[in-house]
Amino acid sequence: MKHKVKYKAIDLRGNSVYKTVTHDFPEFTDLKRTFTVNGDKRVDVIWSADDQRMDYLSDMDKRDLMYENDWHAIVDYWFVQPKQKTQVKETVVALAGKYLTNLENGSQLFADFLAVYARLYKNIKGLKAEHQFQLVLDSLNIGYDAQSQAYKHAVLLLKSISDPEAREELKQLKQQNNGNQIQGHQDQA
Repeated sequence: MKHKVKYKAIDLRGNSVYKTVTHDFPEFTDLKRTFTVNGDKRVDVIWSADDQRMDYLSDMDKRDLMYENDWHAIVDYWFVQPKQKTQVKETVVALAGKYLTNLENGSQLFADFLAVYARLYKNIKGLKAEHQFQLVLDSLNIGYDAQSQAYKHAVLLLKSISDPEAREELKQLKQQNNGNQIQGHQDQA
């Protein structure tokens, strides 16, 4: 099994240098050992695969590595751990789950949030998770406002068929918004 090892060394000029090298290691597994202490007490010890790999590396002959890289001495070495980078998407979804699901109609709000997030993702993927979360919430709020105004307008249209007062209110609404029947965030854009 291949593992990356980072070395800190002193080169022949006396400078500190760093280099990452990939080495082949045997497949190690955690081993459980039992020792008897003081004649009657049994102690279980786990020898981890990481400790076994480090022991194997310590016992490895590194003269060729030093010669190839013009190193005078190896100061330290350690295994390079793969970065555990949290996906921004997962963070945004976790934030949504934390803050939205406990609200009234939270499960529907969460589902709507995920739908809007999926549609906006390609445009906001470079932003921090908190900014993405806020933008999706703002977009969701705009959508809910527009939907609410559309329903009010539809109800007013249906009422205007038989109610002269509703017809007059519809006419005023049309004049107030310069022919744009749906109010909402358009004046803020």
